[in-house]
Amino acid sequence: MPLTLLALALAAPPTGPEPAPPPRAVEAFQAAVAAGRPDHGVTARTGLVAQSPEDDPLSAMEQVGLVIAGLVVLVGVYFLATVWVVTLRNRVRRQTEQIRRQLEHEAALEARYRDLFEGAGDAVWVTDRDGRIVALNRAGEALLGLSQDEAVGRRIAEFIPPSEADLARASQVSRHGAPFELTIVPKTGPAAVVEVSSRVLPDGGVQTIARNVTERKRLQDRAQRVQKLEAIGRLAGGIAHDFNNLLTVINGTAEGLRDRLPPGSPERALADEVLDAGGRAANLTRQLLAFSRQRFVAPAPLDLNRAVAGTAGLLRRLVGEDVQLVTELAPDAPWVLAEAGLIEQVLMNLVVNARDAMPDGGALTIRTAKAPDGAARLTVADTGVGMDEATQARVFEPFFTTKPVGQGTGLGLATVYGVVQTLGGAIRFTSEVGKGTAFEIDLPALPDRDRPADGPPGVSEPTPVPPTGGAWGKPYTVLLVEDDEAVRALARDILEAQGLTVLAAEDGPAALAAGRSHPGPLHLLVTDVEMPNMTGAELAEQARAVRPDLKVLFISGYPPDEGPWADGPAERPDFVRKPFTPAELAAKVREVLRRQDPLPAARE
Repeated sequence: MPLTLLALALAAPPTGPEPAPPPRAVEAFQAAVAAGRPDHGVTARTGLVAQSPEDDPLSAMEQVGLVIAGLVVLVGVYFLATVWVVTLRNRVRRQTEQIRRQLEHEAALEARYRDLFEGAGDAVWVTDRDGRIVALNRAGEALLGLSQDEAVGRRIAEFIPPSEADLARASQVSRHGAPFELTIVPKTGPAAVVEVSSRVLPDGGVQTIARNVTERKRLQDRAQRVQKLEAIGRLAGGIAHDFNNLLTVINGTAEGLRDRLPPGSPERALADEVLDAGGRAANLTRQLLAFSRQRFVAPAPLDLNRAVAGTAGLLRRLVGEDVQLVTELAPDAPWVLAEAGLIEQVLMNLVVNARDAMPDGGALTIRTAKAPDGAARLTVADTGVGMDEATQARVFEPFFTTKPVGQGTGLGLATVYGVVQTLGGAIRFTSEVGKGTAFEIDLPALPDRDRPADGPPGVSEPTPVPPTGGAWGKPYTVLLVEDDEAVRALARDILEAQGLTVLAAEDGPAALAAGRSHPGPLHLLVTDVEMPNMTGAELAEQARAVRPDLKVLFISGYPPDEGPWADGPAERPDFVRKPFTPAELAAKVREVLRRQDPLPAARE
């Protein structure tokens, strides 16, 4: 707009009265006119300009051209200036938009990073060159037990045990290419084991990602303990199996020797001592076999409440007067499929362990309940001294005991563990030093349809023990199969002393050959379970294929994995556990044969 006004001002004609020419100029002009040269020299000398266009046409055109040229220049300059301004404005607008978009993108990335940082399931923290925390996410707050505001500025080494403090330094972390484990001790709460991945930042700080692997480590340790227990169990089972054969001969021979000695004689007292020691050794092997789960189990429907109530009197005498024994039996506690003797063994071991944990007295509670998953739950809780973490880690380890030498075998809880595993259950415990220990056992519940109509479950009628030389009323032939020569000889003497005809064999093939060659009937097969060449179960199956009415009695300390009822036969087999006494073997033989024919009363 100012340029337009300037151009118009230059182009406009002058206004107002014209100035009068100077006097000398007029005179000169008049003289020139008189001389006939009015257009020469005067203008140059006087500075007068002709008023007529014809007088100086070039000068007028030049003026107009100059005006037009000026206008064009001004318009061009204005146009160029306008274009430049518009271009500059568009460029500024584009750059501003790019900057705005870049800022928005960076803000989105920052928000996304912050969301990932805060929402990460693993703990993340950043430390400076001095190891001080400068950033911490929510998982890190939970791990360290502090908020970010409280944690910022504190050294990460404050949360690490001194033995592992060197791993917190950037110089140490940078040398660990792979993740490594570290213990974090939070401000509050238990210590945690974390798997750490760290990297050194360009500014010298360290960014650390820590994954809590405490539960994974606990499961790994538990699996290792289970493997260790299974290995020890297999070893213990093998030792107990061989030792049972020895005890069978020792106890059986000692009992036969005692019966031949007059009452009151010093020799009979010595035999009684041998039998007493043999009985304790037999109990030890039974615990080993129970721990290793390598023994026969003849389960029956069992009312858990009735089993606990039936044992309560014995347990009260066991704990003494200083310990208050309380039983809490839930009416809806499910029945289980188990041996009453095994439940009693579990209760006695747990109660003895609880009693020893309360030397100054306390409270002991035995509780039955229905677990949330429907299992039958048996709880034994005490208010004793509790266990520290080191003891808890070895609680089910065989031969481990905190009792003084001579006051414990270390097999009590190991036996409980083995029995529970044998019954298909699970055992767990909680313990706190100074507050006590509680063991929880979950056993599979027996369906209601499998409960007996009446009668005490899981308890068989006692069988009267016939004396040596009992009368059978008719001849019976027994096929005896045992791979251990000493046990076979002892069992043969016991059966022949009862008036039975005995065919003895060392293994399955020999027994089948003896049966085929025997012309008369065979009434009973008495066989060991674990034998070379053929198991007792396989022998019984082949023998019954030839003689369907043949009765079978198994003798063993523990069965193979494919025991005679492993596939769930309809009829539970008869069984005598090693080490057996002559009276036990004779009584069981008489019980089995009684089902075949009524037998007369044993001769006194």
